[in-house]
Amino acid sequence: MKERGNPLLKKLDRYLGIPLVWGLGLFKSPRALPKLDRDAEVRFILLKTAGIGDTILTQGIIREIKENFPHSTIDYVCTATNYGMAKLLPGVNQVFKFELKHPLTSLMYFRKLSGYDFLLDFAPWTKINAVITACITAMFKVGFKRRKMHRHYLYDAYVEHLDTVHEIDNYRSLIRLCGMRVYNFLPQLDFKSIILPVAYQKLEQERYCIFHICPGGSSAFLRMWPLENWQKLGSLIWQQYGMKILLTGGKADYEYVEKLKFKLESFKVPVENLAGKANLEIVGKIMQGAIFLVSVNTGIMHFGAALNLPVIALNGPTSPLRWGPLGDKCLSVQSGVSCQPCISLGFETKCQEPKCMRQLTVEQVMQAVEKLMMR
Repeated sequence: MKERGNPLLKKLDRYLGIPLVWGLGLFKSPRALPKLDRDAEVRFILLKTAGIGDTILTQGIIREIKENFPHSTIDYVCTATNYGMAKLLPGVNQVFKFELKHPLTSLMYFRKLSGYDFLLDFAPWTKINAVITACITAMFKVGFKRRKMHRHYLYDAYVEHLDTVHEIDNYRSLIRLCGMRVYNFLPQLDFKSIILPVAYQKLEQERYCIFHICPGGSSAFLRMWPLENWQKLGSLIWQQYGMKILLTGGKADYEYVEKLKFKLESFKVPVENLAGKANLEIVGKIMQGAIFLVSVNTGIMHFGAALNLPVIALNGPTSPLRWGPLGDKCLSVQSGVSCQPCISLGFETKCQEPKCMRQLTVEQVMQAVEKLMMR
């Protein structure tokens, strides 16, 4: 069953989730913030049930927790959508998967999870996260309140989820609720020690950049850049810098990515389609060997930034201030269409015509490439 962008799940989340969360909230008595010593063995459990990029952003919060409580243990609740990335987050002790196909079984299992000092729910709108919160035993639970979402009744403390700040700053507001100091750490990942499979070891001797052309989640088509633009960009990079082009993506993206591969090959550009062929750990290792990454605004963009890779992010309906890549090696490019941006949560826009991406020119992106190469 498709999880992200599934309209049936969204309807169930709204029409079943709201009364369920409200009803459970009637039996909830907010508890006071526990006073814990910095040297205590504090136990945390974090909830993030969607999105590779969002999951990567929580790694910055894990770093904040470890700075505040060096002896803490951190467990993580996710779904199949982000399970692969959650397992790779440094500082996480155990990862628990919520099975959307078997929600009652998962909830019954989560009722056995206990002994936590803090529970942090990073979901801004889904009600199922709040229900999971009710099942896990913790001294102090924090999450987001958001207008018309009716999901904040089960937390001991909550904070308004804002469209006016980067998502990582929303996440930082949760650790403030837990009485922790914020150090503004960014996500950090490192796969340099990973040994590449034989099939990819030749890449270690090559100069290449990476294109990630397929976004995920709701309204993905609004964040697509035309294939012809990718082909022109790849040709210019090959002519000017002599770089091979690697194309990344998921299994479902393979056929679409193959179309770009064919277009680039027709212009004699060396190119390889890696979509769906390697796990996240191998992709991370390959990305760390790249000169730079050009990506639409999606999870791999945050992956590259966390790997300290130079990133050029193509922003259409998403705001770089709200969802852009984090780090001094990152550049965001947008066309400047007057209606831009129109997406904050990922699904709220009514737009059916992605003119903001179509009006983003190859010349604009190439200027960003040249700026990175001059550093």
